[in-house]
Amino acid sequence: MEVENKFETLLALEEEATPDELWITMKDTFLDTANSVIGRRKKRKNKPWISEDTLKLIEARRSLKKYKSRTSDDRQAYYQAKAEVQRHIRQDKKAWLEDQCTQVEQGLQHNNSKNAFKIVKNLRKEFPPKHRNIHDKMGKVLSDLDDIKARWKRYTESLYEDKDSIQHRDSASTEATDQDKAMLILIDEDRDAIRRLPRDKAAGYDNLPAELLKLYSSVIERLFCTLCNKILDTDAWPEDWRRLVFVTIPKVTGTMKCEEHRTITLISHASKILLRILLNRMQKTANEQIADVQMGFRKGVGTRDQIFNLRVIMEKANEASVPCIWHLWITRKHLTLLSMTNS
Repeated sequence: MEVENKFETLLALEEEATPDELWITMKDTFLDTANSVIGRRKKRKNKPWISEDTLKLIEARRSLKKYKSRTSDDRQAYYQAKAEVQRHIRQDKKAWLEDQCTQVEQGLQHNNSKNAFKIVKNLRKEFPPKHRNIHDKMGKVLSDLDDIKARWKRYTESLYEDKDSIQHRDSASTEATDQDKAMLILIDEDRDAIRRLPRDKAAGYDNLPAELLKLYSSVIERLFCTLCNKILDTDAWPEDWRRLVFVTIPKVTGTMKCEEHRTITLISHASKILLRILLNRMQKTANEQIADVQMGFRKGVGTRDQIFNLRVIMEKANEASVPCIWHLWITRKHLTLLSMTNS
């Protein structure tokens, strides 16, 4: 309700603001309201063996630490609380290890070796050191942070580079006609895209989770619809929507090659609304133009039917003693002609 009240004041300014200005105002409204109403949960990673009683003792010790230098009694109380915390931590760790060993024994006795070996692996897991250095294209080790960022930037750009699309874009005319302009986005399209946003996913550069956008509010749906139409009309995307966060995960431990890393891209959840709308429109147009014989890359149509048809053809050819079958495979860039000989 509080978000709706704040967004209603933006409806009068939606026609005058640019896409970037409108999005910044919307983002600030979402974050300010979430911080004031929900708040932020402090992340505190505790050891798995620490109990709730020990955590309370740790909080009590922390409160006594501020006054330990005031008097000798306060200092003595702090040291006593510190010793008690350490004693409870040792007891909790001992009890936790005994419980883990009991689970391992029960898993081996009840033929649940997978869980048993998983517990043993976690107990033996060592701390993986952070590895930052990376090789450049010529194999030279880079240690400077700016050089490493530039190397990752060039590598990720090469992953998404498509020379054919660049040549086609350069050869095409840049003048837009009335027929080239997209149709206005309807609120129903915007509502469907918002409801299909994924949950429990990491936020992008704008630090705005998808759960804050899925409030099922008509005011928010109208503002997002206006924002998406402004973007299509002006071809000016908000700055936050054009910034991506790449997370690198090594496939091989200790590797310094970019090719041996997985890259996860974190994009703004708000940009997924417009991307989903455009994807739905492209899928509808593509399904109308793609032939019925096209298998794969279509919703609800896989390659199993074609594989079954190919097997039937081979069986019929084998029954008729046909010596050879020719197949023409067509992809986006290649034509492949294969022959299959019946033995």
